[in-house]
Amino acid sequence: MTVATGPEDRDVIPRWRSLGATVASGELGQQVADAELDEQGEDELERSWRAWEADPSLISTAELVSAGLVLGVPGRVEEAARSLRSESLPAGVQHLVEAVLSRAHPSEQDPSSVQSGPRTSDPRRTARRLKAALAQDPRRAIAWLELGRIYAALGQSDSARGAIRAAVALAPDDRFVLRSASCFFVNAKEADRAHRLLANAQVTAADPWLMAAELATAQAADARPRYLKRAKQLLESGDFRERDVSELASEVGTFELRSGADRRARRLFARATGDPTENALAQVEWASRRSSGLELSTTNLSLPSAYEARAQHWLEAGKWRPGAEAAQLWLEDQPFSTVAAMVASYGVLTGLQDYSLGLTLAEHGLRIDANDPVLLNNAAYASVELSDYARAAAYLKRAANSTVTGGDRVALLATAGMLAYRLGDLEEGRDGYRTAIRSARASRDVAREAMAATMMAREEKLIGGEMAEELRRQAEKLAQGTTSAAVQLWLSFLQDD
Repeated sequence: MTVATGPEDRDVIPRWRSLGATVASGELGQQVADAELDEQGEDELERSWRAWEADPSLISTAELVSAGLVLGVPGRVEEAARSLRSESLPAGVQHLVEAVLSRAHPSEQDPSSVQSGPRTSDPRRTARRLKAALAQDPRRAIAWLELGRIYAALGQSDSARGAIRAAVALAPDDRFVLRSASCFFVNAKEADRAHRLLANAQVTAADPWLMAAELATAQAADARPRYLKRAKQLLESGDFRERDVSELASEVGTFELRSGADRRARRLFARATGDPTENALAQVEWASRRSSGLELSTTNLSLPSAYEARAQHWLEAGKWRPGAEAAQLWLEDQPFSTVAAMVASYGVLTGLQDYSLGLTLAEHGLRIDANDPVLLNNAAYASVELSDYARAAAYLKRAANSTVTGGDRVALLATAGMLAYRLGDLEEGRDGYRTAIRSARASRDVAREAMAATMMAREEKLIGGEMAEELRRQAEKLAQGTTSAAVQLWLSFLQDD
């Protein structure tokens, strides 16, 4: 699109959840589903219990509750969970508390805590608490991981990287730590490092959750996966719950789809939706736009944490408000994700025409990656619509200083043309749009070609130009070759005026 843009074609990578959301998802359950509480486990639980009694902070509570759940002794930690239920909590701890209490007393589960979006909290205040806790006990891998999440969301990548490295050093075989660290490195554009971390971890060979992450990061890094053959064997073994192989089935299905084995891919994607995680649903939604016969059910889309799948599904279908709302929840859940920021700003700017909010969302993403061309385009476009032309020009200048190709280049050329129109330089504006249209045509990108023509017609209409009607007809003809909901939306605006 050349109004605002979303990310190019990509795979879904494992989501970096908070500890609480991870427990609630069931990701920790299989590691210890049948384990007995050994002497080492008793020591760990006792240490966590004493730390919580001495200082019942959010971090000590999270560690105690997670230890109790992982070690199979939920009754011991119910008191800790209940002590926090009435407080205003960060999303991760809220998920954790409700997961514990719903297991202990299923009838008491608070549905609103699961159905609603993540709660917001002051990240800098939370970071100060975490650093204070780590000063007392620097061995807390989970605390280091949560601190890394906060630094990443604030765009402090060096500090985040240091915290993540500390967590991995303290818990090199922990599933939650490994998956979270790999997600960080992929978001930091270090997919090769993410893949090496998972491929070299000994525990990956027997863990379907880690194996799924290894396959995903291999694709992100354009590397050869180490465990593809083993993953297929594991899926056929029947040794794991469907929940535990949901993401693995979707990742193997992606490899099959890309190799042209559509029938096998569809079977795997169907299996992935049996008892799915939100990552698996997002991957199936991705695949549904590339293979016929795949479609997420209403039940799948209503999974409380399936923000990414819902956002992509509804925006693709032109259901702009629910799509934009789901994308914002996705960004709240994953505040360090530039992809979530791209999708959220795209949905808000294109579908809702809320330019102030769209600019805020794009600028949030730019704090994480200051040179991302999609986010620079969206921020520039929003600034033009807000008549802040100096800010728009600054964002476009930043984009011009980086290497931009494909659809991103088309979008930026069109936005530059739009800015020139608004500044009164009509010839430069027309040249910008025409270049964008030619570039899209050369790459056979009908959707972006149609959108560029539509937006050029809009600018001509705003100035009373003679070409407006001809451009509108050209855009309508191009639109017949695309299912783009954004193109249809903006054409309807031209027809209504």
